[in-house]
Amino acid sequence: MPFRRLPLVGGEGGQEQTSVLPVLWSHTLCSPGCRPSVLPTRAFILTCGPDYEKQKPRFKCSAEPCEAAPFCGQCRLAGADFAVPGEYVMPELPEVETVARTLAPCLEGRSLVRIEVLNPGTWQGPIAAESLCERGPLPFAGTGRRGKLLLVCFEKGACLKQGGLPTCSEAPELPEEEAVPLGLAFHLKMSGRLFAYPAGSAPEKHTRLILHLDDGGMIFFDDARKFGYARALTPAVLRGWDFWNKLGPEPFRLDDRAFAARFRGRKSVIKSLLLDQSVIAGIGNIYADESCFRAGIRPDAPASSLSFARLARLRAALVEVLEESIEACGSSIKDYRTARGDAGAFQNAFRVYGRRGKNCLVCGSELRTCRVAGRTTTFCPTCQKG
Repeated sequence: MPFRRLPLVGGEGGQEQTSVLPVLWSHTLCSPGCRPSVLPTRAFILTCGPDYEKQKPRFKCSAEPCEAAPFCGQCRLAGADFAVPGEYVMPELPEVETVARTLAPCLEGRSLVRIEVLNPGTWQGPIAAESLCERGPLPFAGTGRRGKLLLVCFEKGACLKQGGLPTCSEAPELPEEEAVPLGLAFHLKMSGRLFAYPAGSAPEKHTRLILHLDDGGMIFFDDARKFGYARALTPAVLRGWDFWNKLGPEPFRLDDRAFAARFRGRKSVIKSLLLDQSVIAGIGNIYADESCFRAGIRPDAPASSLSFARLARLRAALVEVLEESIEACGSSIKDYRTARGDAGAFQNAFRVYGRRGKNCLVCGSELRTCRVAGRTTTFCPTCQKG
């Protein structure tokens, strides 16, 4: 994956910083010499896409003949090419995993001293945000992920983490004290983002919640559509939270037999089961389509019709596509960014998702779509069999 270092203005003392951004725009530039240059922005958020006219411009063309324009409408992120009309894209397992990993360094050695809720609907659960730090600052112990949930763990919430960072334990051994704070859970939904800001930064237009750290730094939870939410976690909260308790196993922790058992005897079509978070946690529309294609399985095939060998092939394809996406920092179709503000790059490797009417990269057949579980589903009629 090609990378180019872009200058970022807004560091400490106004110094210029450098961030590694995947070159997602290389094939959609208006001319070979056209390069987007970064406008000064406090949060280092690099955004560009189909709704650029409604956003604050972050890129401008720096090469002729576009130099005179404040924003070049012909230059956009490659991810815009994969947007499915009428559908929003929710961050899935690779995107949440990437946010967890890029957020962790911002919290290392720091403590939470206060939570500021700017939009009341963003804070959920039985524990009030203002009461969380009543007994003093809560030291952070890292970040984690469970399905599509992003977890920020406190010292006494280390039990949530198991194995490698950041995937979390599916059945943590919870402390006996029911009210001890374990951490925070964020569901990004469609447009949730978490970014680190320096002390004294003013909230952005879509900032819904702010974590105030002991060094004065802040973590902003931005959410344009207000579907995302956050809540405090304690042993009592986890035991009583149906969403948490109904989450299925993590795909990385299933062998072939355990994976096949999740689908054995089920009459539902295979993709609808992959999307069911109680069957397997973390999978959404993108990675269901991509894994079914790599496994050679039609997404509308009944799960009960698939042999053990084909289900084992599907598990291998699912793990492969998830690992590749994590390595590429996820898929940026429109809203998703890492905690550093960088876009993901896996959308450049899509084989079927968002490619309706285009030729299959394997056999050349025209890719088709159908509706499965209410979601637009793209597949190859030649490579994928029922």
